[in-house]
Amino acid sequence: MNWGLILAVVVGILGLFTIGFYMGRARRGVLRVRYSRGGAWLSEDEHEFFDVLHEALKNVFHVFPKVRLEELVEARSGFLARLRFELLSLSSRYHADFALFDPHDFRIVGVVELDGSFPAETGWAKWIENNTDATLRSARIPLVHFESANRLSCDEVRHRVLDALPARNSHSGVRYCRLDAERVWIAMQGEAIWHNSIVLRDFVQGLQTEGVRFFFLDLESCHLMDSTFMGTLISLSGKMSSESSGALVIVQASTNCRRQLALYGLDSLLLAPEEDIPLLSEEDKMLFLARAMPKEEMRRAILAAHEALVASSEENRLRFRDALDFLRGKEPEVNPADN
Repeated sequence: MNWGLILAVVVGILGLFTIGFYMGRARRGVLRVRYSRGGAWLSEDEHEFFDVLHEALKNVFHVFPKVRLEELVEARSGFLARLRFELLSLSSRYHADFALFDPHDFRIVGVVELDGSFPAETGWAKWIENNTDATLRSARIPLVHFESANRLSCDEVRHRVLDALPARNSHSGVRYCRLDAERVWIAMQGEAIWHNSIVLRDFVQGLQTEGVRFFFLDLESCHLMDSTFMGTLISLSGKMSSESSGALVIVQASTNCRRQLALYGLDSLLLAPEEDIPLLSEEDKMLFLARAMPKEEMRRAILAAHEALVASSEENRLRFRDALDFLRGKEPEVNPADN
């Protein structure tokens, strides 16, 4: 008698019986699997950095921590590309530390990696870490690295991230139309941020020398503004008002732009009454405006814009004083009266 065969049959029958028993209990809702709540999603370093990153970019991007690679990229054709992608996706430890998404259409804009929060102690972990940059570069997703040991301010983080995303304004721009000898219509598209603030400033100042006095800024197609842009508007508008040389007003602002203007107390200063808004005819042609500039010129312009914004109200002085200290190259001052 073949006892081995008999034993195998008995074990198989018992296995089928056991599986059937537990499946029956599961169908009747009797089977209960115990779970426990997981720990903190982010480490202390990651949590601290996320707070700074979110504050720095809250008016520019949506920031999400620990986004898996397969949510951000797709494997191109080819066996090796797909194999590497699958190996990375199978690792539960692989993710982008912080993913930046366009608030307008939720497209991925860039990735921020916090180095040093978890040491890569194994060869497999090191392989994953080394392939992060290569994978994101292949997908043409900009990547910014920060060291967890470095404690940076919101303004330092914001400028480093925005400096690393040169393609983010591909759908943004400044367009203009000359209505008559004294009036110009200017339309901002996409993002009104520090990249095009100085372009706008120089354009307005140049037209003033040609006799243009009234500037109508159309923000209907603009979905966000940064502090540099708002400071530039305050500086231009305030100078025109003090010199009685004309006016710069905002017309047709988008919902988000109106919300930002109200947040910083600028809506009453810049928004134009509807009866003062001129009408564009079909013959009016919008022209694109762009100019490149050195970094030092950009830094000085950003500093001047923030100085104008700080001077507009006490609330803005407290809100942006650290930004001014950073732009001036000084350590932030601590005023005991503000604590």
